[in-house]
Amino acid sequence: MNADGSPIGSAVQMPGTANMNVGMLSRTPLVARPGGGFYVAYPTGYPTQNSIRVWKVGASKTTQLDKTANNSLAAISADSSGRLWVAWKDGTRVLASRSNKTATKWGAIVDAGQPKNAGSLYTVDASATPGGGADLFGNYGIGTNSTTSTFYARIKPGLTLTAKKSGSGYSFTVTDAGSPVKGAKVKGGGKSDTTDSQGRAQLNVKRKTKVTASAAGYMSASVKLK
Repeated sequence: MNADGSPIGSAVQMPGTANMNVGMLSRTPLVARPGGGFYVAYPTGYPTQNSIRVWKVGASKTTQLDKTANNSLAAISADSSGRLWVAWKDGTRVLASRSNKTATKWGAIVDAGQPKNAGSLYTVDASATPGGGADLFGNYGIGTNSTTSTFYARIKPGLTLTAKKSGSGYSFTVTDAGSPVKGAKVKGGGKSDTTDSQGRAQLNVKRKTKVTASAAGYMSASVKLK
């Protein structure tokens, strides 16, 4: 909009919504990202809205973050570095993912869980925190209670751990939304190593070993070697 509230141009339809009869039950979340651009998070799909998408307003395409079990909801927030957090509903669980600083790549999906005896999830909201995490809010119906309650959780971004056969062992790479994570601890089979500036570590372990990666400020990641 212009400063006086008048529209800058004609209305633009969000990609992927042409076959949708209705939108989300709550408002469509819109955020201004430090560094440029307005971004929207929303579900698409027919007859059920089960595809979570992020759209930079004006772009011809969206980024699909996840496929959910049924009609979903989404929320979006930006931190001061330009990273975006998107949270969404999958059944009665709340999932979330954080972008890189240019909002072009996305990190691992974090499961924030659900309250005990959760019956229905009606709204989801998210607020990025200064420490790199996010505060999540969900308005739930619990059991057969006719009223709703708001639940809160603070989450950290997720790590992504990949493995590749290398000599007699495996080479591992730890990333955050496509960027290497230096200093992450990679452990498995009674052995451990710390990632270098490229996010890489090496372990001499066997197939079917479960390997985990952890770092300060992140949710851990794991992989079972094939």
